[in-house]
Amino acid sequence: RGNMAGDTWVIWLHLGGLTLGTWVSFIMYGFALEEIKAEEFGEDGRFKNTDFLIASQSLMNMIVSAILLMVREKSDAGLFDKLTAGVSPFEWKWVAITYLGAHKFGIGALNYISYPVQVLLKCCKPVPVMAGEILVANQSHSMGKKISVIVLVLGVMVFMSNKPSKKSSSDEALIEWNTKTLYGLGLVFLALVCDAVYGPGQNKLKKANPRLTAYHNMLAMNALQCIMSVGMLVMSGELGYCINFCLAHLGLAKLIFWMCVTMCAGNLFIYQLQNDFGALTVTTVTTLRKLASIIASVVYFGHPMAIMQWFGVVLVVFSKYVADFVVSVLNLEPKKDTKKTN
Repeated sequence: RGNMAGDTWVIWLHLGGLTLGTWVSFIMYGFALEEIKAEEFGEDGRFKNTDFLIASQSLMNMIVSAILLMVREKSDAGLFDKLTAGVSPFEWKWVAITYLGAHKFGIGALNYISYPVQVLLKCCKPVPVMAGEILVANQSHSMGKKISVIVLVLGVMVFMSNKPSKKSSSDEALIEWNTKTLYGLGLVFLALVCDAVYGPGQNKLKKANPRLTAYHNMLAMNALQCIMSVGMLVMSGELGYCINFCLAHLGLAKLIFWMCVTMCAGNLFIYQLQNDFGALTVTTVTTLRKLASIIASVVYFGHPMAIMQWFGVVLVVFSKYVADFVVSVLNLEPKKDTKKTN
């Protein structure tokens, strides 16, 4: 890419730094989030309020993105134009609502299922996306995409249908089939549906407003998400309770702070990767990040996993590459006509 011209070793060093930053940030984010959801805080028990966690991380993302925009953007129209690129906040409403839904359902699922299971299932975003495109838009898909989704589903089935023969020193296995688990899986499904909506919504706004950058997206969605989360906390009467909980348990406040910092840092690393190396590199880095997050959680928290469950994880995380390999070996995609017409 033009803005990365230079010595090869400098480029590789830059790529390695961004990749390492992405992996470390999101692994530490997973540690903090899983600790928050698993920790027993004395007689008060576990902290389960998802809205407060969302409001906290949104506030951090909003502040950092606003500062970056004020420093980086040049606009003669004033501060508001710098922060919005001329796009009304109301144009973001449906994107922000589904963005909130993705976080509310995704983080809320951790009250019922373990973090590795949540990360694995969140890899299944292409499933509701493809289903919606087929049912709503009557869109056709390549054989590679169809096989990728089949491998995804197969991997989840392998993972969910196998259990280790013995539990480790941890409190519980990754999967215990009961009403609690089914409810958690339902929440992840709703999170995936929201993911499938807000992603294309961002792209549509970007296409209609070329001035928008990743930092404008970050600010707009997190500002609206923060407002909605705080509003729900106020209406439910939980805001004061959550603040007092944090004041009474400073360990929780520290975990929430690190959750916010690491999520924000991870987003910034991904945005820089996208800008400097393109979407394919981002896909590869984030794919390996999900695998690294699962491995780190299993090792650090002592979750027991069977060999076949690891096989299921590999199928899910690398489904796209498995599908590409199958299509290439079996020559399933039609060959493009390379003949030139005069």
